Amino acid sequence: MAEPLLALEQVTKRFGALTVAESIDLTVERDEIHAIIGPNGAGKTTLIAQITGVLPPDSGRILFDGQNITRLPMSLRPHLGIARSFQITNILPDFTVLENVAVAAQARHGTSFSFFRPAGAEEGLNAAARRVLERVNLKDREGLPARNLAHGEKRALELAMALVQDPKLLVLDEPMAGTGREETAYLVDMLKSLKGRYGILLIEHDMQAVFALADRVSVMVYGRIIATGAPAEIRDNAEVRQAYLGDEELA
Repeated sequence: MAEPLLALEQVTKRFGALTVAESIDLTVERDEIHAIIGPNGAGKTTLIAQITGVLPPDSGRILFDGQNITRLPMSLRPHLGIARSFQITNILPDFTVLENVAVAAQARHGTSFSFFRPAGAEEGLNAAARRVLERVNLKDREGLPARNLAHGEKRALELAMALVQDPKLLVLDEPMAGTGREETAYLVDMLKSLKGRYGILLIEHDMQAVFALADRVSVMVYGRIIATGAPAEIRDNAEVRQAYLGDEELA
C-alpha cells in the first residue's frame, strides 16, 4: 500500500494545562479530500498550525511525502509542496488579481518579483498566474484590484494563490466562510474539479459542502479525533451526532 501524502502520528500540543491536540493520528492520501470538522474551540486551527509549521507539536511526528517535517521551519514547507489558505481572506487588496497570484508564485519559486515593479516585468510569473486564474474562472478579472472582487471571488483568488505554488497538499481553512449559497456552490464545484489532482485537507463548518466533497471525514472535539470514516459513516455515527452534528440534515 502506498504511503500517505501526510501522516500525523500521536501529535500532541498543550498550552499550559490546556491540551488542544491530544495524540492525533491522521492521514491524507495523495488524491483525496480529507475534511476535519468539529465545534469552535475543538483544536482544528491549532492542528493546521502544526502541519504548516506555525506551531511545533510538543510530541509526536508529522510526515510529509515520506519526510519527517516535525521540526522543519514554516518557511521551508511550501517548497516541499504544502500550500495553505486562511480562514480570514489573506489577499493584498490594493494589488491586482494577477499581481496577487504572481506574488504567491514568487514565494514558491524564489524569482525576482518586486512589490515595487509593474507586474509586466515578470512575464514568467504572470504566465503561471494566468494559467491558474483561468482554472478558477478569474481570468477576466486579472486587472482588477483584488478589493473589488466579490467575497466568493476573493476565496477563489486565495485558492489560485495556493495552486500557483505547485502544491502536493492543499490545506484549506474554512474556504466557504462568509459565502452565500451561490458562492458556496461555485467553490464546491471548483474544489470538485481539483479532486484527484492534489491531496486536500479541508477544515469546514458548512456540512453540506463537506459531505459533497470529502472522501473521508475526521471529527475533532476537545482536541481529540473521535471518529474518522467515509461521509456516510460519519453521518450515521451516534457519538458524532451527539458531540457535533445533532439532528442536522446532511442528505
